[in-house]
Amino acid sequence: MKLESGRISPLQLMFSICCVIQSSSMLTSFFLPVTRQDSWLCVLFSMLVALPLYYIYCALAKAYPDKNLIEIFETVFGRVGGMAASLITIWFFVSITTYNLRDIGLFVKQTIMVDTPVVVIMGICILVCAYGIYYGLRVVTRYAMAFSVLAFFILVFSSFLATAKWDFKNLLPMFSQPALHYVQSTNIALTIPFGESVIFLMVTPNVKPAKKGLFRYFIGGMLIGGFTVLNVLIRDIAVLGNIVAMLTLPPFQTLRMVELTRALSRMEIIFAVVLIILLFYKIMMLYYASVLAISQFFKLKSFRPVIPIVGAFCTAYALFIHSSTIEHAVFGQQYAPIIWLFCEYLIPFVTLAVGRLRGRPQEAGLQRGTI
Repeated sequence: MKLESGRISPLQLMFSICCVIQSSSMLTSFFLPVTRQDSWLCVLFSMLVALPLYYIYCALAKAYPDKNLIEIFETVFGRVGGMAASLITIWFFVSITTYNLRDIGLFVKQTIMVDTPVVVIMGICILVCAYGIYYGLRVVTRYAMAFSVLAFFILVFSSFLATAKWDFKNLLPMFSQPALHYVQSTNIALTIPFGESVIFLMVTPNVKPAKKGLFRYFIGGMLIGGFTVLNVLIRDIAVLGNIVAMLTLPPFQTLRMVELTRALSRMEIIFAVVLIILLFYKIMMLYYASVLAISQFFKLKSFRPVIPIVGAFCTAYALFIHSSTIEHAVFGQQYAPIIWLFCEYLIPFVTLAVGRLRGRPQEAGLQRGTI
């Protein structure tokens, strides 16, 4: 049963992945307190660990080219096992949609619209996302390339402007933290920016066949997005030094120190606008994946009736999910990386392994080319 008839190109998929990863530039505060000046190394490590993760995703897409993730679960595990895996995945999709909705609400309130209630900001965001989702995947992904390229050049340009304040001594000493800290920080960077790309297994059946397979497009999105986050992280550490681990929004504080000319200061406003655009796009993709997964689970004929229900639930849930920013940061550092790893890595890996052991028709994937 096809809930979505729209088709997108592999490049649209790649830049959608890139946007989702780039939006995590504001979440560096999750792992900066753990590994401090070595945090940029952990982003590199996490990009390496993400390679087998993306191989698993693409192998599933190849083996079941006409099925989204919820359909794959039912095919591999049967009705009962598929329902269990689907419910966990739906909970995960809705949860990360809610967390990111909360992030954009708090960010806009703290930086731009300080007198506006956060529920109004989140409500406007979810309404605009719902409008885009109503018209389908092609509308949702239409501006992914423009957003991604714009964000990349603005963030790189802002880093260039900040070079006068860079102090490379702030990046030293290297490898001075306990080994366990590097494992924890790498896991945070893996699960929050990169592992969230599992949502794209909901749309791979709607990607036009790629001559060289989907793997290169997943990796392309990961590399562009990952190096954007890496650039922001190195810049913030080099400029702010030890205090970077104490801040909730290090990129925002860095750009407050940048002046293009005496008249052109307040460069942090540009970063805020870019980050809002990226977060908006990420929320729309997460929201779309959640709506599609729920509709597929209940075998509905259309996903559109689910859109307002999921939007209202996420907005209400975001108001109560954490009582404070500190509680949110602790969850992002200690608990989310473990729970998310189960949903992003373990379940897809077990699905692929069980599917191959049971001899599912992987030859169907030949229609989509190599991984």
